[in-house]
Amino acid sequence: MKKVGKIKFVLLGALMMVVCVFMALLMTGCDTKKDNGEIESVPVLTDTRGEDVVNATITDMCDREVTYNKNAKKIVALAWEGDLVALGIKPLAVSIEKSVTDMYKSYFGEVGYVDTFGGLDPEVVLSYQPDLIIMETNPTLAATLSDIAPVITVEYSEQDYATRINYLAGIFGLEDNAKQLLDYAEEVKTEAIEKAKKMELENKSITVFGVMMQGVTVMPGEMMSWKFDTFMYKDFGMKKTDAVEEFLQPSNFDNIMSGLSNESIPNYEGDYTLFVDTTQTGEIPPTVQTNPGWLSLKAVKENRVGILDSTVYGYKDLLFLSEQYNQLFKALETATGKKA
Repeated sequence: MKKVGKIKFVLLGALMMVVCVFMALLMTGCDTKKDNGEIESVPVLTDTRGEDVVNATITDMCDREVTYNKNAKKIVALAWEGDLVALGIKPLAVSIEKSVTDMYKSYFGEVGYVDTFGGLDPEVVLSYQPDLIIMETNPTLAATLSDIAPVITVEYSEQDYATRINYLAGIFGLEDNAKQLLDYAEEVKTEAIEKAKKMELENKSITVFGVMMQGVTVMPGEMMSWKFDTFMYKDFGMKKTDAVEEFLQPSNFDNIMSGLSNESIPNYEGDYTLFVDTTQTGEIPPTVQTNPGWLSLKAVKENRVGILDSTVYGYKDLLFLSEQYNQLFKALETATGKKA
């Protein structure tokens, strides 16, 4: 979710469409880049599968029984590309753009691209002559693509990454790789939680502002499945103000989309303030910088608004986990005035 041209095949509605188009220049200016411009991430694992055809049947997450070859190599991944390459599997084609795969070339290698922005053309998938297709849970599209190759759907909605990684690994018989990957993820998560404790973030209120359709608003991260919500409110024990909790009720969807009145913006400020950048500029837009309600925020006056690039937080794939924490801590350092 996140990034240019990346559309997930789930019914998340108009809200999801707002953020799904921002990802072309993923994670620029990060401390975790290698000398060649790649992002450092999970341990590079090896695909240990053989070449023989090993037919198996699995019940996918649309409750469809799918018979496929566990050793399939010609895989088109329309979802969970980052998890697959983290497990050691290099798909033939993905729906993540080249600008992203180049940042993680050690994992993706040379890979084709299937554009899903604005709708998927099955003929493009067919052109790769895949032996297996991995995608999100969309029964109608899965049925269409099943005419090309076996399709296994994997749910996009919130679930712990261990469940998802173990399920994906089970498709290919790569359980040992899954264990290594999950051990890594737990280490990264534990380290992040320790950093958050040192910054004394627990029970501190934090408000994430941004721009939606018509102006400044409180960003509904949970509706958008952005992972920074999971990190802040679950891992770090931070909280929303009562006003934010009330504003972000699903029944208030239209108001969330249309934005806050200038006069009401200060009512939602917490102990700390973040701003979600959906423009990949790394800056707060001029229209917000001149907004009188925004200018009245204490954090704005004190120049301690942390800026988050929305692009990285729509992915749940473990390939991006360490960078997600890195970027969040950079924003939190600005917002809190404390070092992570």
